[in-house]
Amino acid sequence: MALTAMSQMVADLVKLDERGRIVVDCANRTNVPGIFAAGDVTDTFAEQCWLQSVKAQKLC
Repeated sequence: MALTAMSQMVADLVKLDERGRIVVDCANRTNVPGIFAAGDVTDTFAEQCWLQSVKAQKLC
């Protein structure tokens, strides 16, 4: 599965990873104080989807 992050508008403001996703910590904070990011444009979105699918499989 390939996702393309649409992060060009903030590329000069915040740190991006090698795939163009915005790097955030566990509180969705970027490397710039006061700027937050969430969703599929961050470097944690795919991992969150994977974890949720694993949790859902355990419930079945």
